[in-house]
Amino acid sequence: MIDLQIIIDGLEMVDDMNTVFLDLETGDTVYLSDFDPSLTDDTAELLEEYPDRFLRLPDQREINEYGMMEDFIDGLPEGERWRTERTRIMYEISAFCRLV
Repeated sequence: MIDLQIIIDGLEMVDDMNTVFLDLETGDTVYLSDFDPSLTDDTAELLEEYPDRFLRLPDQREINEYGMMEDFIDGLPEGERWRTERTRIMYEISAFCRLV
C-alpha cells in the first residue's frame, strides 16, 4: 500500500530542476536533479536498471488545477445553489487568469 502523503510530498518537490519518481517496490519517492546530477547518481542507476519499478510523478505543467476544480464542480448535484455559486466563481477565476 502506498502512503498518499509520500506522493503529496513528492509532488511538492517537483520543479524545473527535479524529476520525482515513485518507487513502486518500496512506496518511497526518489528524484533526479538537473541542478546537480551528481547528487542523484544512485537514483539514475536504479532507474536505468529497473525502469518498470518506478513511476514518474507529473510535473507542474502536467497538473491542471483549474481542470480539477471544474471536474469537482461538474460532479456536484444539479440545481444546488452552492454549485451555481462555485461555477460563477470559477468563471471569475478563469477571467482573472487570462489577464495575468
